[in-house]
Amino acid sequence: MSMLLSEIIKYCAPLELINYKSERDDDIIIKNMVNDTRRVGEESLFIAMHGNNFDSHKNLDKVVEAGASALIIERKIDLSKIEVPVILVRSSYEATRALAAPFYAFPSHGMNLLGITGTNGKTTTSYFARSVLSQKYCDCGLIGTIKYIIGSEEIDAPNTSPEPLFFQQKLRQMIDYGLKCAVMEVSSHAIKLGRIDNTEFDNLIFTNLSKEHTEFHPDMNDYFKTKASLFFKMLGPQAKNYKKAPKHAIINVDDSYGRLLASELKKNYGSGVFTYSMNASAGADLYAEVIGIRMNGADFYLNYKNSRVPIELKLTGLFNVYNAMAAAAAGICSGLSLCEIKAGLEYLNCVPGRFELVECPGLNTGFNVFVDFAHTPESFVNVIKLARELNPARVITVFGCGGDRSREKRPLMGYNAVSASDHTIITSDNPRNEDPMQIIQDIIPGAQKAEKEFHVVCDREEAIEKAIKMAAKGDVVLILGKGHEKYQIVGNEKNYFDDCAIALKYLKEL
Repeated sequence: MSMLLSEIIKYCAPLELINYKSERDDDIIIKNMVNDTRRVGEESLFIAMHGNNFDSHKNLDKVVEAGASALIIERKIDLSKIEVPVILVRSSYEATRALAAPFYAFPSHGMNLLGITGTNGKTTTSYFARSVLSQKYCDCGLIGTIKYIIGSEEIDAPNTSPEPLFFQQKLRQMIDYGLKCAVMEVSSHAIKLGRIDNTEFDNLIFTNLSKEHTEFHPDMNDYFKTKASLFFKMLGPQAKNYKKAPKHAIINVDDSYGRLLASELKKNYGSGVFTYSMNASAGADLYAEVIGIRMNGADFYLNYKNSRVPIELKLTGLFNVYNAMAAAAAGICSGLSLCEIKAGLEYLNCVPGRFELVECPGLNTGFNVFVDFAHTPESFVNVIKLARELNPARVITVFGCGGDRSREKRPLMGYNAVSASDHTIITSDNPRNEDPMQIIQDIIPGAQKAEKEFHVVCDREEAIEKAIKMAAKGDVVLILGKGHEKYQIVGNEKNYFDDCAIALKYLKEL
């Protein structure tokens, strides 16, 4: 992509232009826009930022030597050695938010873009939705917690919703690849920090809401309003400026916050709300009748208007019926038939780190080990309930809590895990900058309220080993919290750690 410097200036609201002469510099062509010094090249615009542990304003002379044609800065510094045009702005991050989409020519305008937000179920819903929408669009891009998928290219995801420049670049790459459709998980951080500014969604899914990210949101009201703002923006007065229509807010009305959101949107805007439920009396647009939950799947009827189709999922659990319903609703709102939706839902057979069975070919231990990303009190309840539906002799659960995150939820997670399991091992998760044993001490008061025995093994690998060696015929071992992650964050370092690989290691030793 490319953009004239004069156009860039219009978007980023400069406080001052330095070394800029309009008659000379208006036609400078910027072919790359970066905020990482390692990615600077010829004809690039470098956006300098500073934070608690870094300040890229200090290396601007080297940035220019590397080929930068212009700079954006957010604080005044000595520029005596800098000869290229410099744009001083109030906030480099705000300038990035404003520039990212226009620099990549507003890629969301050229595709069917589905956003998925909520506390639990976003990732699996995104995989179901991608499978469904691919029935119409042949292929569908994905931006999510696990990975970004663009055609045959798969990139491990650094976070759920990427930074603005990276995000818009990936959407543009999807367009250039020929994709007409993409599915994106949308976190509350992405909404509140403006990472998805100037992005036009065709449909948005609200899965559910429960207590999470309290280190970022002061209370549940703020958390809900942040999520809801995305839907109000899509259906509200500014929708008249959108390039595509109609839009749909797809909402789970079995969730109390979902019912509130649906009610408020209908009251304010009337149309554009599409609801789903497992309760036929809820009056939802789409509802499911569950037939049964199997070890390796779930069966239900999908009901829409006067049509009813049987669905045989390859993913088990009641919560996956909810995830599948959300994806089905997205398919209906995108013009797919129920037959196409059925094919898409039934095609998906695995989502990495989501109740993922650790398979050991040739070894019959008599018990099953599952790895799951569950990391909230509610998701603990759901995943242990799912394990119970498999009629195990015992459920043995290994879990911890992440550091620098929602400290007040730790006792509840302890209670939910210990009360619902037969044996529980409390261990480390991603401690980050906290003492792992202090995190465990925060969990223990809730665990004790369950009035059942539990074990503390701080080292996560040792905890997994203990659980597997404790297991007997008919048991289910659950390793919760990290799911697909292939690392453990200790301090500011990411060390290789794979729950599935560790579990497999000790299964092979039996």
